[in-house]
Amino acid sequence: MRIGNRVIFILCLCIFVVSSARGQSNNATISGSVVDPVGAAVPDATVTAENTRTGVVTTMTTSGAGVYQFPSLVPGTYQISAEK
Repeated sequence: MRIGNRVIFILCLCIFVVSSARGQSNNATISGSVVDPVGAAVPDATVTAENTRTGVVTTMTTSGAGVYQFPSLVPGTYQISAEK
């Protein structure tokens, strides 16, 4: 009976480890805020993230609080620019 309990415990542990490993992601997120020289938030600014290796460009617009977020980017080096 003890061996059966150990086998069940090991199986449960393996299932837990495998299910938690699926939560890993190969994506990156870049976030920040756009402010003017006085430090005030800049809403509705166009923010561009360009992957410097691939040249792929992604564009977002800042929120009312000047915040932007680029979710699910391919990991790499990015050049970020903002324009209003």
